[in-house]
Amino acid sequence: AQSREHLLTHIPKNAWCRACQRAKMNAKRARRKTNKAARKAEIRVFGDLVTADHLVSKNDVSTGIDDEGYGMVILDHATTWVETHPTCGQSAAEAATALDRFQGTRQNIKVMYTDNAPELVKAIALLKIKHDTNAPYRSTTNSVTERINRKVIEGTRTVLEQAGFSPRWWPHAVQHFCFSLNISIIDGDSAYNPRHGKGHFAGLKIPFGSLIDFRPPKVMLNNFPKFGKITMPGVMLGYHVSLGGKWHGDYLVSPLQD
Repeated sequence: AQSREHLLTHIPKNAWCRACQRAKMNAKRARRKTNKAARKAEIRVFGDLVTADHLVSKNDVSTGIDDEGYGMVILDHATTWVETHPTCGQSAAEAATALDRFQGTRQNIKVMYTDNAPELVKAIALLKIKHDTNAPYRSTTNSVTERINRKVIEGTRTVLEQAGFSPRWWPHAVQHFCFSLNISIIDGDSAYNPRHGKGHFAGLKIPFGSLIDFRPPKVMLNNFPKFGKITMPGVMLGYHVSLGGKWHGDYLVSPLQD
């Protein structure tokens, strides 16, 4: 006689009870009906298609050094330029500010694609950007966003682990990681080059959390001995990037003693 376990594993699916069928129900894979080649041809320059989504801290342990609980991940598909903007809230105003900083003053976002989150819908309408959405509550229809979110999360974890920093420093680490992605040269090109059209990043590529010597601002130099050294030890936290992802040569550094 066959064992009960053997029989259970060989019950055809059409013989399962309705409760089992409901418990094992999965969402059907969502496939966009648009021609991929045609859609790709439409995405040529920065702003042709941008996606955005929020990373949410699950509890107080995951909040940032300044109590940030959210991170808005924004991706431009033409250049693969990505940014993450840490925020303390998930409001439409904060989302609009992040999108405005992302596009800058000279390059406008033409079309945005989101998961239909209310704050994003309001922010996009506020900035008068064309909005394309997936089916509500169907994350499977935005696989590109899911992949970039996972990449940002895993990359930031690695950066923090390598630097020996606690997870609360994620707001600085995630921005450093995203900018490092943008300036990395892959297959002969970087996101930085097509985004700004002035060649690859020419600054120093310094890992997050590195111990460095830096020249402090003039306000701090006033307290230095006149014939003493004009540098001090510090920790690399990131790059100071202005509107539109522009870098003007400034690094974000914290004095080691702080």
